[in-house]
Amino acid sequence: PSAVSLGVAEIVVEEQGRVQLQETTWSPQRSVVRGSLTGLGLAAGSGRERPANAQARRAPDQLMLGAEWDISVGETLDGQLRVFRESGDLTLEGEIRTRLGLEALEAVVNARGDRLTLTADARGSEFGRVQANASVRARRGADGMWSLPGDGALLGAATLDMPSITWLGRLLRENVETAGSLHSRVSLGGTLEAPLASGQLTGEALQVALVDQGLILSGGEFRVSFDHDRVRLERLAFVSPNRV
Repeated sequence: PSAVSLGVAEIVVEEQGRVQLQETTWSPQRSVVRGSLTGLGLAAGSGRERPANAQARRAPDQLMLGAEWDISVGETLDGQLRVFRESGDLTLEGEIRTRLGLEALEAVVNARGDRLTLTADARGSEFGRVQANASVRARRGADGMWSLPGDGALLGAATLDMPSITWLGRLLRENVETAGSLHSRVSLGGTLEAPLASGQLTGEALQVALVDQGLILSGGEFRVSFDHDRVRLERLAFVSPNRV
């Protein structure tokens, strides 16, 4: 009733996945979890359900994730959880199946004292790069249990740099071609219960071609700013060449 301890263990997941539990202990005063994971397959949903008795089949280039964790919970929080891409890519279902060209993916949660910080970084040949960070304070109750209070202050930021939006057109049901770049900067505040976001989204050299309708909009500019509950469209302009 007062302590739990698990020896070193390995769990096999599907064909290649392995979970290594190196240390797992619990007591009301202090708990420790330390281990790693490799070969966890992740795929975007296709909308088609697999029969219950069918065996899992991994796509040749399915996204494979790994993870490492070493966390101590007691009077304070201490440790790290890291999730990362080992290999493979994500495929999105659309009019044309589209790969994101994922080259790097990593998310890290660090715990120090009563503060949790998250950093995330994703990079791909299609969507460009997304970076984000956030921090929040946890709270230890009278029973010794830790939780994330809804009224806790939330601080964070995110950036998006997408050199090309060509891949977005391949996801649309209509015969649409897209081009140009998108960039965004976002600041996050407020609380977990009521997060507040502000920032800007800009588009440059945008092009939208509705092939079946013969409409081509090019030389586009797009600029939107947002603050909490208000969005302001500052500029939206295209050039439509005179074509037969």
